[in-house]
Amino acid sequence: MARTDVVRALMAGVLIVLATPRMSDAQSAIDRVRFGIGLSMYGGDLDGNVGSDLPSYVGSSRLLAFAGVGRPVGPMRVGFDVTFGQLRATSLSVDGTHSVISADVTGSRAMYGPITLYAGFGPSLVLSNYDPSGGPGPGGEYSGGARFAMTFPIGVIIEDVVRIGIRLSATDRLDGFAGGSSRDVMGMMSIGYNFRVN
Repeated sequence: MARTDVVRALMAGVLIVLATPRMSDAQSAIDRVRFGIGLSMYGGDLDGNVGSDLPSYVGSSRLLAFAGVGRPVGPMRVGFDVTFGQLRATSLSVDGTHSVISADVTGSRAMYGPITLYAGFGPSLVLSNYDPSGGPGPGGEYSGGARFAMTFPIGVIIEDVVRIGIRLSATDRLDGFAGGSSRDVMGMMSIGYNFRVN
């Protein structure tokens, strides 16, 4: 799938999310709309960060964008978010770029003053593009193309604006390669804007 198709799919998701309060008869139940941008970082088999140091993770970060809606349910807030993130998987034999589009259901609760904890789950569409450079390519040890993965975002929200967290994967193939002893992880850091709709 071409990069323009990915952007169109993301924009369509954002428009659906933003239009949801107007389309629903239960408009009063949705009290917040949010969107934001930031960075996605990747920890996995091919993250290129041999020393596993934080500056290298941040230095290899890619684009992150999200949009969503939320509503209060008792002491918690339940939300639906569409998130677009990218990761780069590289080794001596391949260089891969992966776009991850996720549709998440999340729950959050204010815990310590300005800090809110959140956690959720949702399917992710992973669009992989590997460029072999003398080693195994798509269809071999590494797999390109599109696939689905169940992911679990968790983290903290500070002052209802800054969101820092990770996206755990239920598979070790988020980067199109299964290896090592742990599942792939995406780190997330973003700044968003929340506004009330009623």
